[in-house]
Amino acid sequence: MRRNIRASRWSRSAPCDDLKDRAQSEAAALLSAYPNLKLIMAICSPAVPGAAEAVKQAGKTGAVKVIGLGLPSENKAYVHEGVTQTVILWKTLDPRYLTSRPPPRWPKATIKPGATKFTAGKLGEIPIDDDQIVLGEPFLFTKENIDQFDF
Repeated sequence: MRRNIRASRWSRSAPCDDLKDRAQSEAAALLSAYPNLKLIMAICSPAVPGAAEAVKQAGKTGAVKVIGLGLPSENKAYVHEGVTQTVILWKTLDPRYLTSRPPPRWPKATIKPGATKFTAGKLGEIPIDDDQIVLGEPFLFTKENIDQFDF
């Protein structure tokens, strides 16, 4: 079995191979190995409910926060129980809009070398960091809004 754990003073990581059960067992191992663990940030959709289930079964709801990238439908129960604080997703329509209307097609959209921002239609001003376009903040699903989404 391949095991890839990177450790530093501030973080520990363990892959779940996009499997909820593996995420749960990895999170349980981390909880056992690090009793003072304060946060699990899951970076793939199945990892969030997997980590949340491990925290719940360990009786550490509230003591260990769970956040990560995932679908609201897979995480609603954990968010409402307070096991998972936030589920994050990118606003997929924004990149689609931006890439379907590249700058040369926008009226008056000229990006000059060294520019730090440009106007992107309905998206407004978009920052440029060196040679990368920064397309804003992700969407955060919380207790207050997660029930509005059914995917």
